[in-house]
Amino acid sequence: ATRTITVVAPSTTECRAPSDIILAIDRSGSMNDDGVNPDQPMTFAKDAAKNFIDSLSATDDRVGVVSFSTLARLDVSLTNDFPQAKSAITGLIAEGWTNIAEALLFSSNDLTANGRTDARQIIILLSDGRPEPDTNTGTVAAIQNANSAKAKGYIIYTIGLGSGVSTP
Repeated sequence: ATRTITVVAPSTTECRAPSDIILAIDRSGSMNDDGVNPDQPMTFAKDAAKNFIDSLSATDDRVGVVSFSTLARLDVSLTNDFPQAKSAITGLIAEGWTNIAEALLFSSNDLTANGRTDARQIIILLSDGRPEPDTNTGTVAAIQNANSAKAKGYIIYTIGLGSGVSTP
């Protein structure tokens, strides 16, 4: 006799929380140093950031863009205008040094000023991690700013890009 066993999968529900996400993108000169065309890892960073934005929910999520080289800047404050954020990313040009400390400060400041209390607050840092000039002072400041952001409850993800990713 043959037995048939039927397995019924339990129903699933999506657990989704609104998120305020700052994409902190390295635009320093070393982001063009892999010697290929188009410039890498800059093109990887731009494509990854724009693809990530495409995965967000315009009703639940907001995104901001901070770019950094010698100086950081807030390119787009937290918004659900995803085309605006993607346009800012497209226009990034690599030049200058790598100031991760200032990128974390600008990211944290926008979350503090504009973040929603009912949303997960996240910083995603995309960089090759190569500090220029390579000084201990920059690394110490970056760690201090990361610790300050974490103390505020912000989640920080770092994504290393390129063939020569550097870590402190």
